[in-house]
Amino acid sequence: MIIDWSVEEIFSELNKIARAENDAYETGFNTVKCKEDLYRILWHTEDLLANCSTYTGEEKFIRKREKQKTFKALGG
Repeated sequence: MIIDWSVEEIFSELNKIARAENDAYETGFNTVKCKEDLYRILWHTEDLLANCSTYTGEEKFIRKREKQKTFKALGG
């Protein structure tokens, strides 16, 4: 398999959308479209993940992310 995408580039594009959504000089009429795009991307990703196989170590990978989110929520 040839991986012809870059996670860093995808993150960069998502960050562009997030910055546009948080633009204090724009109106909610415009920024809501950015948030809707983020939701569309999230839902599409969730649909894709639902059709993926399960792999060894995957649960540990997911738990690590959950721990990071919890730590951040607690102010860490």
